[in-house]
Amino acid sequence: MQATLWKATAVVAAIVLFYKAFNFISKPSPPHGKLQMAATSGVRHILAFGDSLTEGYFRYGLRFHPYTLKLAELFQKNHPSLQVQIANYGVSGETTEEMLRRFRQVVSGQNFTHCVILGGTNDLGERNPTGTIENLKQLHSIAIQENIVPFALTIPEMQAEEQLDWLSNVRNKVNAGLTEFCASRNVDVIDLASQLPYISLSSAERKHYW
Repeated sequence: MQATLWKATAVVAAIVLFYKAFNFISKPSPPHGKLQMAATSGVRHILAFGDSLTEGYFRYGLRFHPYTLKLAELFQKNHPSLQVQIANYGVSGETTEEMLRRFRQVVSGQNFTHCVILGGTNDLGERNPTGTIENLKQLHSIAIQENIVPFALTIPEMQAEEQLDWLSNVRNKVNAGLTEFCASRNVDVIDLASQLPYISLSSAERKHYW
């Protein structure tokens, strides 16, 4: 299932992510592995990993405007002394299974210190929340094994949920399972599902954000 992310939505997502993540990213990294290197160099290398919501798909794929552009701008504007490099590895249309297949290759041999993982939207049509949750768990576990600090983003609402109640149920189960796992592994969760709604918005708000 393909999600359409408009420019305004990318800005909102970036702002939410920025204020949730900044306090942690700006702190000195623990003295081990890649995080020790980051503490020494003062550079935070952030990987944004996911599907179309990360790649910035909008206007039916004719243009892309990822949230990472605004996120980088916010860091530069508000905290110019903090060195942050952000790499966007979003691929539109990918399921979490496909994300999992390429994730280790993306992080292998790289110097990422933090990663933001947003996936699962394209899985929802399969109605298999257990499988999606397991894939997301593995993604975060690999990041931890690679000494990369992960941030989990929940799956936001979509227009189709107005007609398909089962779609909301599946999405909520995935988000609940992801949140539960992250709590057990001390992984920060940024709840885009609550910060970036669709169903509860007015027509004017939907036009602006989505």
